[in-house]
Amino acid sequence: MQKMTLSHVLCVKERELMHTLLPAFKITIMKTEVIKITEQECKMFQFLNDLRKSGVTNMFGASPYLVNRFDVNKNEASKVLAKWMDNFNEDGYTHLL
Repeated sequence: MQKMTLSHVLCVKERELMHTLLPAFKITIMKTEVIKITEQECKMFQFLNDLRKSGVTNMFGASPYLVNRFDVNKNEASKVLAKWMDNFNEDGYTHLL
């Protein structure tokens, strides 16, 4: 008979727990959809990165900053903000042009 260590028992219990819990959760690990953005959106995305780094606002409240800076309406600003959030990248967005 194989000697069971505490770590082996824990590992078995973790696997049992995962098989029990995982079907209840839908987890998205990585988005695979490739998007394309306009040059204007690229500028807005970079502005949002800079705004985020500044800490001036919670990013969920960043739409008015886009409206003021880029002369877009509130609806368009909200769409761009959501797109930025879905595709956030600290290194920039030129790869999406």
